[in-house]
Parts: sequence; structure tokens; C-alpha cells
Amino acid sequence: MIRYIPRVVRKTTTPGVNDDKDSGYVIGDIWMDTTGNAIYMAESVANGAANWLQIDGTGGGGAPTSAQVMTALYHRAAVDPTVNDDTAYEVGHLWVNTVSLGMFRCDDNTNGAAVWTPIGAGSSASMVKVAATHATATVIATTTMVRIPWDTEVYDTGSDFVTGASAEFTAPTTGYYHVNLRILLASWAHNVNTSSIVELRVNGAATTPQQQIASEFAPVTGTSYVVLNGSVDIYLVASDTLSTWVYQDSGSSTTLHNAADWNRLSIHGPL
Repeated sequence: MIRYIPRVVRKTTTPGVNDDKDSGYVIGDIWMDTTGNAIYMAESVANGAANWLQIDGTGGGGAPTSAQVMTALYHRAAVDPTVNDDTAYEVGHLWVNTVSLGMFRCDDNTNGAAVWTPIGAGSSASMVKVAATHATATVIATTTMVRIPWDTEVYDTGSDFVTGASAEFTAPTTGYYHVNLRILLASWAHNVNTSSIVELRVNGAATTPQQQIASEFAPVTGTSYVVLNGSVDIYLVASDTLSTWVYQDSGSSTTLHNAADWNRLSIHGPL
């Protein structure tokens, strides 16, 4: 059962008596002091007399009682939570990374498959944004899975993407990431009942049906330009790698077009 969903603020100072109800705070709000690397919880927000408990030690009114800690439902660690931080925590439990000041909420505590959602504005919970294009003709042999060698970064806010023959994204933190992709196969000469697909691979392996992000089926023989595009939300654990691969079984080689406007990848998250 979710006890409450806190509001999290990130400041460079400690909270004071005037950080109160009139300032928009409510009991249970979390305040992260990025200068002092301290974390506070609002125990009272009475106007002009707010009281903030420093929940990682003493301060702001003294050490919290066990009841106050249970109300806060938080856990402190120097790392982000993982899928294995599961049944020991309740849904709604909070986890604070004391190094990055990232905060996470437990949305699912299934054994071995826990889901922790980043909340607040700690560095590990910040959304990363990546976009890349491909502008080099690349041969796609028949019945061969080929990694798409994205060659140009449009933007990469967290420096989490590498281009070239080993192009891949590395998740900086655990969570769901939105992936959007479009590529163009040039002059695809296909036999009857052949197909082309694009799939996502996590740590080099395709493991679930949702990772086939786009596909095209040719019911008749012919030659055509084929646009493969799609989007999906995919769950990644911190340090997982994500790469994109294209496959076709037309019976002959085809080419990934050399137009950057047509070949584009974007990744945003965690959501």
C-alpha cells in the first residue's frame, strides 16, 4: 500500500522555519540540500514555524523517531536500487542515493523483478536525451543481423551514447526508456513472402517480443524502398547497453540508405 507520494525539492541550502505551508510545502515533503549533502523531511509546515527533520542524522529538530522514519518510508544507500531490491521493501517505499541525491519510489516489489521509479531531481534521476543519425550506405546481407552503425550524434545530454561500428546506448540509471527509430532500406529487391525487421538488443541479446521495434513483410516479388519505423518503452537496469540491429531475408543484399534525414534514433529516459 502506498503511504504517500512525496514532493521532492533540490536546494543549495538547508530548510528553515519559513519554508512552510504558505511556501507550498506539506508534511512529508523531502528537501535535498546539495551543498551539505543532507536530506530533510517536513514534520510540520506551520506558517513561520516549519520544522524539517534531517532524516540522514541529526538536525532540523533532532534525530527522527522510529515512527517518523516509518512515515517517511525511506532507505539510504550509496547506489541506485535494482530489480533485486524487492520483497524487503513495500510499494511506496522511498530509496535515496546518498552519493547522487537521486530518489526512487518502489512501484512493484515482486521478487526478483522490483520496479523503482526515479523521482525528484537528483543527478541519477535526471532524464537523459540522445539522438543520432546514420548517413553512410551500409550493406545488409540476406539472412544476416547487422548492427546499425549510427555515425553522428545530434545530441547526447549525458554522454551515454557511442557511435560507429559498435554504436550503443548505456543506461545511466534504472528505469523505463522511450526509444524511437526510423531507417530506410534502399532498393530492396525481395522475393515473395520475405521480411525485414529492426530489433533492440539489451547487452547484446534480444530477450522479449517488444524488442522487435519495426518490421515489414513483402507478400510478392518486387523492388521497393522500405521505411522501417517504430517506438517502444523498454526497461533497462543501470549499466545495461542498448543497440539496434536490422535484418532482411530477401534472398540478396540490400543497403541501408545514406540519408541522415531518414535514418534517425532517439532515446529519452528514464520516464
